[in-house]
Amino acid sequence: MAWLIASAIVLALAIIGYLLYIAIVIVSSIMRAGR
Repeated sequence: MAWLIASAIVLALAIIGYLLYIAIVIVSSIMRAGR
């Protein structure tokens, strides 16, 4: 059962990292367009 919890944690971290990457790309593009 530990592998299930570990895989869920890894999946959650991957989703969080993906969303953070998208947010950084959007913010950087907005700042670039602002100038």
